[in-house]
Amino acid sequence: MDKKCTNCGNTGLKASTPKLYHYKMSGLENVYLKGGVTEYICPKCGARSTAIKNVIGLHKAIAQTLAITKRRLAGNELRFLREQLGFSAEELAKMTEYNQEYVRKIESGSEVPKAPFELFLRLAVLRGLKAPEYDLRDFAIRREYEIEELQFENKNRDWKASAA
Repeated sequence: MDKKCTNCGNTGLKASTPKLYHYKMSGLENVYLKGGVTEYICPKCGARSTAIKNVIGLHKAIAQTLAITKRRLAGNELRFLREQLGFSAEELAKMTEYNQEYVRKIESGSEVPKAPFELFLRLAVLRGLKAPEYDLRDFAIRREYEIEELQFENKNRDWKASAA
């Protein structure tokens, strides 16, 4: 099935594969892709479009790379991590006990966050903490804690948590 121009409906699009593609759609200016990209040009109206393979996997790879980068992250990189985790600026503000305006200033680059804010985002990405069974947003509303018994069992020299 031929690709159709979204502008004029023409089906004779010309496809090309760039050697290096500047991926600005991530909101980051420093992301370039090798392979996995097809650019289409309509010879009739000149409209351009781009297809990128496995965008979800790409964004996960970008987030993982940012999380282990050995430098402070820029505001737009922190925004990317927050969005990749699926949190709104308001939710992140509640979890980190900042206000939403301060989070926006961090993400715009007009404020530099304290290290724990950045560390939280990095660790959340590395641990995959956006899973439905472990929702960090619950911590934002809790002020009390309850200590519960933890039991561990040793099997073949490996310790594993066991039912209490």
